[in-house]
Amino acid sequence: ITALVVGASASGPLLLSASTFEDVVLNSGKNAFVKFFAPWCGHSAALAPDWDQLSAHFHRHPQLVVAKVDCTAHRQLCSNLRVESYPTFRFFTDTTGDLGAGYGGARDFAGFRRFAEDHILQGCRLQALEACTDREQAYAARQDGRARAELEVELDRLRAGDARDAWVLQRVGLLRQLTAGDEL
Repeated sequence: ITALVVGASASGPLLLSASTFEDVVLNSGKNAFVKFFAPWCGHSAALAPDWDQLSAHFHRHPQLVVAKVDCTAHRQLCSNLRVESYPTFRFFTDTTGDLGAGYGGARDFAGFRRFAEDHILQGCRLQALEACTDREQAYAARQDGRARAELEVELDRLRAGDARDAWVLQRVGLLRQLTAGDEL
């Protein structure tokens, strides 16, 4: 596995090759958010700082890999994945299949981060609290009845915290559901 993460650092996303894509994205047991790009593409270059920031935010996260693939160097891989324009963003989970699913949200750090938190890192769901941990259930119960504004302040506070901390991410997930209007 050490050989697979060469090129990964706190300062940038993991640069995947055709030979590492399957191991890192499809077989690692983690979810992945991948940018397919061409170095000559102005849109790809313009979004690089936001993608790098996302990678740094989720660096060493236990459930998520943020990566990129240079489609000029790995044309066959990009063709097999039906990448037709640059940049293309896809996320891969155990439910998306080998082609992943397209990302069509805001193309900036905040949009990427929110999408990762809301859709890729799905954990405890309010609609199925019985499947959540005791700690998550207790936290959800403590939030019940709090004003939306209070929940949003707590959400902002947690988002400013350590994204590698699983408990922080679990609480962010629950608060996102509560501020979206989901009921306990």
